[in-house]
Amino acid sequence: MTPATHPATPATVSDKRRINPWSVWLLVGVMLGGIVVYFSYLKTLERQAADARPGLYSRLEENLHLLERSGAKVSFNDLRGKVWLVGQVFTRCPGQCAGMTAEMGKFQEKFGKDPRFHLVSVSLDPEHDTPAMLDAFATTHGFEGENWWFVTGEPKEVNGYMRKNFHFAPKRKAEEDKDNEMDLFLHDTKVALVDGGGHVRGWYDLFEPMSVEQLGRDIAIVLAEMPETANVGE
Repeated sequence: MTPATHPATPATVSDKRRINPWSVWLLVGVMLGGIVVYFSYLKTLERQAADARPGLYSRLEENLHLLERSGAKVSFNDLRGKVWLVGQVFTRCPGQCAGMTAEMGKFQEKFGKDPRFHLVSVSLDPEHDTPAMLDAFATTHGFEGENWWFVTGEPKEVNGYMRKNFHFAPKRKAEEDKDNEMDLFLHDTKVALVDGGGHVRGWYDLFEPMSVEQLGRDIAIVLAEMPETANVGE
């Protein structure tokens, strides 16, 4: 007689496979490793953000007194506590200066509502450019705004200051190099960015798209750090 078969006896609780404690520690280790990697990533992003800040190249220790197109007496020290762009133009310029100034105007449109932002166009031909001529130049091309100075001054003092502090060094063109009789100077198409404490933060070519894009980013960064860097001037 074939013995009856019986179903297998269910395993008791004590027979079940126990959890290996090393598996628990491995899981904990993986979780801790993930946390470390995450915070390391955040630190990397923080360092990258710090590296993206425009440098501190120099500080404007000396003041420069100027005449604005309105006839008002102004100086660079009046701009302490503001973020500003400065470049050089001249009213007899056959076209390049108007193009440079139009590019500056785009930053006025973007940042001009912020009272901490300012623009300065300095004549590189102060012997010729009176406040009235600068006013006519700005008005003709539609460059307006209380936050935008067009300034002139004593020729030697103005050009010396711009050369020393901003490295703008225009040169008179030889007759054979001129395109027309108004094509008087070979000069920079760059502007300098200055922060609220009077530090020069960089130079940007207004006719180079990548440089213009970088300038927009740097203005935003410097405005954002104003509480840390801006000082009240004289």
